[in-house]
Amino acid sequence: MTLEDEFGDIILKARAGLGFSVSFVSGETGVDKTGITQLEALAKRPTAEQVEVFAKLLHLNSKKLMDIAFDRYSPGPVPPRFSQNVRTILGHIGSYEVKGYLVIDPSTRDAAMIDTAYNPEKMIETLIDNRLNLTAILLTHTHQDHMGGLDQILKRFNVPVYVSREEAGQLKALRDSGRDRLIKEGETISIGKLSLEVFQTPGHTPGGTGYVCRRPGESFGFFGDAIFAGSLGRAYSTASYPELIQSVKNKVLTLPGETVLFPGHGPATTVNEEREHNPFFNE
Repeated sequence: MTLEDEFGDIILKARAGLGFSVSFVSGETGVDKTGITQLEALAKRPTAEQVEVFAKLLHLNSKKLMDIAFDRYSPGPVPPRFSQNVRTILGHIGSYEVKGYLVIDPSTRDAAMIDTAYNPEKMIETLIDNRLNLTAILLTHTHQDHMGGLDQILKRFNVPVYVSREEAGQLKALRDSGRDRLIKEGETISIGKLSLEVFQTPGHTPGGTGYVCRRPGESFGFFGDAIFAGSLGRAYSTASYPELIQSVKNKVLTLPGETVLFPGHGPATTVNEEREHNPFFNE
């Protein structure tokens, strides 16, 4: 399964998050500026020695980064039993793939939408064709690739939209229905007989939000762009980068190891997989 981020994506996110210039990294690693630019643009592959030196400078786990750099890590498939509760919807912005999800209670046919996948037509079609009762739309964050087409969906399904207080302004600019709800850490949202617990995971955006369904012996969650298989979302400032690291470390990686994580981009993974393979974490 193709990962969302390759070696170059990871070192770019870490370098920018730490506030290191290309010139500084070049001086510290001995790789010329053109070489760094090529690595970050995925125009060339690193040597094992380069992986080691970049990992040390950027506070990344060298073994985990090595596995990604040389295509030795890919998360395992999602167990088939989750298909009755989670439907993945794909969308595209050009060639860039986006994922949204429908969380379904098969006993009641109630469903919640997790982001829009930038594909309102497919979301609406899936709901209608499967005779699902949409009860809520839950946003992990308000970047356009995750809420694009929301207005079209709401014209067909007049349901509340859940959003963090920090990002409510972006939603209010789209509509002011009086039905939308500000969510907070620890709140639970019922979808039929399922319950989703709210986690605040700022860093990628100020109001990044995750939703986790726990059941005896298993759980699954949605954290948007906070975490990908083998990587993280982008932090847009040096202040938000450590915030993102701590959000994922304290909120996501402390979940039970078997928890399946359905990200906003790239393949699904598990908490155990990310503890063992995500280079942003040195444990």
